[in-house]
Amino acid sequence: MRFPDAPASIAEMIAGDPQLLRAGISLAPFAGTVAAERHPRTAIAVTGDRKVLLVTVDGRQPGYSAGMTLIELAALLSRLGATEAMNVDGGGSTTMVVNGRFVNRPSDATGERPVANALGVVGPAAGACP
Repeated sequence: MRFPDAPASIAEMIAGDPQLLRAGISLAPFAGTVAAERHPRTAIAVTGDRKVLLVTVDGRQPGYSAGMTLIELAALLSRLGATEAMNVDGGGSTTMVVNGRFVNRPSDATGERPVANALGVVGPAAGACP
C-alpha cells in the first residue's frame, strides 16, 4: 500500500475501524448496531499538536461503567483535543496496562482476556513509559 501524504516513511502500522475523526470533524454516523450500543471501547488518536492519545473506556459493568457508543467516543476524543482518531478493538479485550499495572477494569467476568495482539509504548529507558 502507498500513503503519499504520510509525513515520513512508514515502518509499522496498525488498523482499526471505523475512523472516528478526520481533520477534527466527527465522521458519524457510524454503521452497524454495535456502533450505536454502549460497549467497552479502545481508540487511538492524534491531537492538533501531534500528541498521541491511547484511550480505553470501560463498560458492561452496571454501577461502574456502561461504556460508550462510537458517537460518544468521537465526542470524547474531540474534547481531548484529537483531530484524527480511530476506533480499535473493544469489548472484553479492552485493557490498558501502564508500567505493569491495569489502569482499567476489563469487562469479562474472569478479568483480562487473552488476545493475540497489543499496542505497546516504550519510553527511552527499557520498561519506562513517560
